[in-house]
Amino acid sequence: MNNKKWFLQIEDKNTNNRISICDNGLVYGTERGHKLGILDIATINRIKSFLNGKTDINGNPFTDKNADSRINYMYMFKTYSYIKSNHNNLILRLRDDSRKNRQIKIVGVDITKSLLNIIDTQSNWYKFFD
Repeated sequence: MNNKKWFLQIEDKNTNNRISICDNGLVYGTERGHKLGILDIATINRIKSFLNGKTDINGNPFTDKNADSRINYMYMFKTYSYIKSNHNNLILRLRDDSRKNRQIKIVGVDITKSLLNIIDTQSNWYKFFD
């Protein structure tokens, strides 16, 4: 697997700002090669497991009590490769590694804001020691 490929992109239609997250945790900005930082591998795994329906947004596994709220977003997004939900201007793009290899584009889904909150949290970033 190529770790330089992005698996998640979030773009704001109003400002055309974009962040791209790669498999190895690198986060890139709008400009080509504009590196913003590195997310922890635990955060990357948390985002992927949330999208695959294995954990909730907080990273907690599903139990019998909260199994009703379990949603496999990747399956839903692969089934419907273009979804327009609410009227917020956030576009979520996901990499499709299936044999169809198509671009998945989701506009206005509320989980985009939740993913941005995870990315925005300072403790989820890799810390460099000087």
